[in-house]
Amino acid sequence: MFFIKLAIFGKLPRLRQLPLAAYCVSLIVAQSSLTLPLMSSTQLTNYLRTNRKRFALSQEEVAFLLGFKGEDKGIKVCRDEKFAREPSLQMALAYEAIYGRPVRELFAGLYQQIEKEVAERAKVLIYRKERKPNFKRDQALTNLVSKAIA
Repeated sequence: MFFIKLAIFGKLPRLRQLPLAAYCVSLIVAQSSLTLPLMSSTQLTNYLRTNRKRFALSQEEVAFLLGFKGEDKGIKVCRDEKFAREPSLQMALAYEAIYGRPVRELFAGLYQQIEKEVAERAKVLIYRKERKPNFKRDQALTNLVSKAIA
């Protein structure tokens, strides 16, 4: 790797060693109004594989813990991880028990999508006319809509 010695942005008296690529990026950012794009905050559909790897478990071992039987039980876990198969509520809760993470974290992307859909339906409900006003209901719906906006 090529290194060069430079005074960062010409403002610091001491010299530092930086990789050439880092110097180029810092030079572009310092001398122009360009900003580097931020990584998007979109969630993966699920984090089952991430958590399985964190515990160093195989798909077959997780399948056994979930109660699957048969030779190809690991395939079911693979399908859950790739979201080719949507796990039942019972399986989702079993994943929570295995990995020690709430279902909403394990299925963060799906949760985010569902939360937006619920918020959209809550908006519709807010604007529906009712015979009697209900403060608690209105407050609950407003909270749902504000979660999706934030």
